[in-house]
Amino acid sequence: MLKTVVSILVLALSATTSFAADKMLADRHMERGGKCEACHTTMPPKAVAT
Repeated sequence: MLKTVVSILVLALSATTSFAADKMLADRHMERGGKCEACHTTMPPKAVAT
C-alpha cells in the first residue's frame, strides 16, 4: 500500500514539473515569428491579441 502511494506521488510530481518547465509550442513559434497558417492550412485558429 505504501509503495503504491509513494509511486503515485512521485509520478504526480514529475508530471507537474515537466508541464511547467517550458512554454507551450505555439507560444515558442509566435516568439520566433511563426504564423499559424504555416501549419494550419484549413481553418486556421483565430488571431490572438499579444
